[in-house]
Amino acid sequence: MNTKYGLFTYKTINVGDDIQSLAARRFLPQIDYIIDRDNIDNEAHFEKNDRVKFIMNGWYTHAPENWPPTNKQIDPLLLSMYINAAYDDSVKDAFLSSSSKRFMAENGPVGARDMATMQFLQDNGIDSYFSRCLTLTLQRDGRIERQDYILAVDVSEDVLFTIKKRTQRPVITASAAIMNKQTSPDQRIALAEFYLSLFQAAHCVVTSRLHTTLPCLALETPVLFIENMLDVDPKRFDGLLDLMNHSSEKKFLKDETFYNLDTPPSNKDSYKKYRKELIKTCREFTSFDADASFLCGKPLPIPSYDTVLIQAILDGLHSTNLLTESRQEKDALAEKIQTLSSNKSALEKDLEGKEKYINQLEDNLQGIYKSVSWKVTKPLRATKAIARKVAEKKK
Repeated sequence: MNTKYGLFTYKTINVGDDIQSLAARRFLPQIDYIIDRDNIDNEAHFEKNDRVKFIMNGWYTHAPENWPPTNKQIDPLLLSMYINAAYDDSVKDAFLSSSSKRFMAENGPVGARDMATMQFLQDNGIDSYFSRCLTLTLQRDGRIERQDYILAVDVSEDVLFTIKKRTQRPVITASAAIMNKQTSPDQRIALAEFYLSLFQAAHCVVTSRLHTTLPCLALETPVLFIENMLDVDPKRFDGLLDLMNHSSEKKFLKDETFYNLDTPPSNKDSYKKYRKELIKTCREFTSFDADASFLCGKPLPIPSYDTVLIQAILDGLHSTNLLTESRQEKDALAEKIQTLSSNKSALEKDLEGKEKYINQLEDNLQGIYKSVSWKVTKPLRATKAIARKVAEKKK
């Protein structure tokens, strides 16, 4: 078999998925195949004698019907996986199927990104350990200089207002939801590189996103994680909050002394030992480590960090995605309305047919009532009715 290497792409709106792929890319000597993480078997068109290594980190899964992969040419490293079983019964059922348990047993132990995932697997007899997130292995780029702006990623209006009130520095706002189904794999990677460049260059970052916070730790950018703004279940953060400076939204809004945006506290360095372990695991799996920046020697996404330009780019990305998604939602809604309309017409025709049948039965019944035989047998029916009543009284 020929050893080849694969990288995941996605159909999601979340740039965080592609940041996961950038973390995996560091450990691939080359990329021979790019396939959708949530549609592995259907896209795994490998050459006959190829054995393809995949670092299978990230979110699982938006397509539980496609789990587990069955292609025997895949050589997987199950690492830094988040399994959405607590929120989706179909995901839970998929991962607890006999085929899934067999796949994980053959390719385990499973590295869990969070404690909740590890506990779910262990509770169901699947060998698992707490690996943390592969984005902790991202490498800084020496060409990117620290800038003066503060980056706010997916924070509430109240948090954003408070940030601007507490600093005179320029504040740039961004959202992770910038992709759409038409974004190509190359475009997705370029956008992920652009975002990581912004993370590294920022004076500091305030965010509600794990896939922003953890890369900022690796890129050595001061970062504050605002808990439970987008995620209601704290179990998703079990074992990860200890790695970062974090706060509830309420505390951040009320306590001006908690996190000084102009002189932000240093990040915790407890993540570094897990970073080393993750690097070691991936190196042993692929026998390769580029040990280079997340840009992999490519030109910087933008040469000058003009905050007005950056904000315009980010607003444009977000607006384009929203417009595309809204068009898709509109088309889907129109299709649904058309389906409902067709169903309504079919039901109306069915009802009309049943009404005609009932009317026919009533006409037949009226014909029976008017017939000579019905009239002649009336005394007999009356006698039978009296006999029934007498029999019931005797009982």
